[in-house]
Amino acid sequence: MTVRDEHGVPVEGALVRAHQKDGVRGPDADYWADDDGLVTDARGVAVLEALEPTGTFTLEVGPPRARFEELLYVLREGWTPRDETVVLAAYR
Repeated sequence: MTVRDEHGVPVEGALVRAHQKDGVRGPDADYWADDDGLVTDARGVAVLEALEPTGTFTLEVGPPRARFEELLYVLREGWTPRDETVVLAAYR
């Protein structure tokens, strides 16, 4: 998984999670307090390992703390594991 901003710049420090829980957390949730997510590296890459390839998940991608007021949070329900690029849009 690669995370970029609208200009194609890699987003280092973005939080990425995929889960199969009830009660999906929304964009206003304090997800920074959780330790079950991955953080993207300097290339904007996070490797989500050990996911059932045929499973259906909720994907959450949040901006790093330093860009929290600049970039929007992404929530995708019904996501299936694959290598893709997620773009975090800017607040307008």
